[in-house]
Amino acid sequence: MWEDILLYLTILVLAATPWIEILVVIPFGIGIGLNPVLVGLVSFVGNVIPIYLIVVGFERLNAWWARRRGHFLVNPSDDSWQSGRRARAMGVLRKYGVPGMALAGPILIGAHLAAVITLLVKAPRHQIISWMSGSLALWTLVITIGSWAGIGWLTSLW
Repeated sequence: MWEDILLYLTILVLAATPWIEILVVIPFGIGIGLNPVLVGLVSFVGNVIPIYLIVVGFERLNAWWARRRGHFLVNPSDDSWQSGRRARAMGVLRKYGVPGMALAGPILIGAHLAAVITLLVKAPRHQIISWMSGSLALWTLVITIGSWAGIGWLTSLW
């Protein structure tokens, strides 16, 4: 019993870790024989909590920086937003909006980085939280079902 609790806590921590996230953690948890429903729930919680912390923390960090240095840490009206990666991020968000970034982010670049990029281009905080939560719920469901079916198929071969 304690071993299972420790494994689920490991799943939670790994899901909260940037670049590991649900795409790796869910197949791993199901592959080692844990309950797919619990793996999905724990992975979702582990991935969505840092998103909330990033969104709330970023705003506070930016305000603290402005009080301390006299200017905002991130100000999309400055000239550095006209070229390079920031310009591409702005272009993606202009074209697809927060929903597009939220739906593609967890698979293409990771949920945490997608949240940071949407914050950097000053997307509304409530939209980031709601779209990222919904997107993570959808991807968690898809990855959990796919991993459960795929691992079940692989084990039936032996």
